[in-house]
Amino acid sequence: MLTVRANAKINWSLSITGLRADGYHELDMLMQSVSLYDTLTFEPASELSLSVDGRPAPWDEKNLVCRAAMRLREVCGVKRGARIALVKRIPAMAGVGGGSADGAAALLSLNRLWSAGLSLEALLGIGLSLGADLPFCLTGGLLRVRGIGERLEALTAPASPGLVLVMPDDGLSTSAVFSRYDDAPRALPTDNAAAARALCEGDFERLNLLAHNDLTL
Repeated sequence: MLTVRANAKINWSLSITGLRADGYHELDMLMQSVSLYDTLTFEPASELSLSVDGRPAPWDEKNLVCRAAMRLREVCGVKRGARIALVKRIPAMAGVGGGSADGAAALLSLNRLWSAGLSLEALLGIGLSLGADLPFCLTGGLLRVRGIGERLEALTAPASPGLVLVMPDDGLSTSAVFSRYDDAPRALPTDNAAAARALCEGDFERLNLLAHNDLTL
């Protein structure tokens, strides 16, 4: 049995730098793991099953935990199952990567539980096929993330100040957020290289001046 934490993330800065022919947005983001987390437990079983907060949940291919498990089985040719128990603390549709964190935890944990032996590089490739935030969540820490989530640059910074995450009453799914952006695109002038330097130097006043999020309304 494996029990792991899946940490939420924040975007210090998020720029949309282009739109690819396949419809994916090119991104430039400064992302950091935070201490808010979900807990997942994985136990060997003959079939795949999921419970959420102690209650059986449908095996839903829209759920990133389910998609990650099925994709890993497909790639590795594994026939094993797992009982997956998820305890949610990260709010849904809040932009802090709860679903992606859970999906990344599933990839890492099932790779161990099933003795699949995939390298982190291979898991990053699987993660990218599931969503732009999955590669970051597989790595964690403080990173500059570019492209469609595949270009990861580790950053080092002094301890961040305490953060308060505020969740409004209503949220939006990732697809809905990008759809609204596409309806009225607006790229704010952002220098994420300079913002990254400010973050690494612990200069949060300068970071506040440099960092923006193109997906805020």
